[in-house]
Amino acid sequence: MDFSIMVYAVIALVGVAIGWLFASYQHAQQKAEQLAEREEMVAELSAAKQQITQSEHWRAECELLNNEVRSLQSINTSLEADLREVTTRMEAAQQHADDKIRQMINSEQRLSEQFENLANRIFEHSNRRVDEQNRQSLNSLLSPLREQLDGFRRQVQDSFGKEAQERHTLTHEIRNLQQLNAQMAQEAINLTRALKGDNKTQGKLGRGSIDAGAGGFRSA
Repeated sequence: MDFSIMVYAVIALVGVAIGWLFASYQHAQQKAEQLAEREEMVAELSAAKQQITQSEHWRAECELLNNEVRSLQSINTSLEADLREVTTRMEAAQQHADDKIRQMINSEQRLSEQFENLANRIFEHSNRRVDEQNRQSLNSLLSPLREQLDGFRRQVQDSFGKEAQERHTLTHEIRNLQQLNAQMAQEAINLTRALKGDNKTQGKLGRGSIDAGAGGFRSA
């Protein structure tokens, strides 16, 4: 009788132990599932946070690119104004040079005609052989005209040289402005593409290269 009670007691204890173990297993399994769900939520939150950070980064980059585009557009507008001014100056200088050349050519023609007319008048009124005294008189009359004509020719040559130098300088300045204008336009196109989401362009135009490029244009 006592033995049977002991057996039942042992069986009961074993049942209780098995029940406790089963309950502990279920509780542990629930804890594991909750932990897995929590880890998944943490991963999702971390990914969402990273996306938000990247979004803020690209928003800042877009704002920076917008500012750079506006700056380049302003510089480009200024360069176009400079180019128009230089072109106008060059056209005015060319017109001035052309006017000077025409005036000088006309003056030289008038001097040549005066020189020739004077010589003709002298020889027309001379019906005898020109002696030494007449030659000296003729030279004294013609020498000022010769000197004036030589001086005028030197003036023409000097004016041509100065005008050519001015045209060369203005042409060089216009060429430089045109090249810089084209470079600015290309940079504006690149930045605009980056703003529109061109990944390749964004890769090439990193933050450092953008700052370096902007600094170079400002120094220029």
